[in-house]
Amino acid sequence: MRSENRKVVIVDDSPTALSFASQTLSAAGYIVHATESFWEVSSLVYEHRPDLVLVDVQLGRTLRGTTAVSALRKRFPRVRFVLYSTLERRELSELANACGADGFLHKDGNAAALKEHVEALLAEPAPC
Repeated sequence: MRSENRKVVIVDDSPTALSFASQTLSAAGYIVHATESFWEVSSLVYEHRPDLVLVDVQLGRTLRGTTAVSALRKRFPRVRFVLYSTLERRELSELANACGADGFLHKDGNAAALKEHVEALLAEPAPC
């Protein structure tokens, strides 16, 4: 599916990672809403009804992205939630399965991989 008019919310407490993902996906034609704060994610998802939410696994010193995904999944069951982290792929996969995420993406600074992964996730049927 084409990226035009597809909406993505990104939450990452790292300004560098947030900027990279936002710029990469914006340049690919996605409408991107980004925040460094978990506390803004729920309102962004409610307001913009994104097709996909990228969630950093470690949000600040104490909050885990897995907790965020579990909570948001209950409120927004038809939105795709994807963990986004530098953790090892195996650990990231296990965390995604445990919290009910629709997938995971390894942060490696590869813009092409980020775009390809988002495109692939959005090509799959939305959660029910």
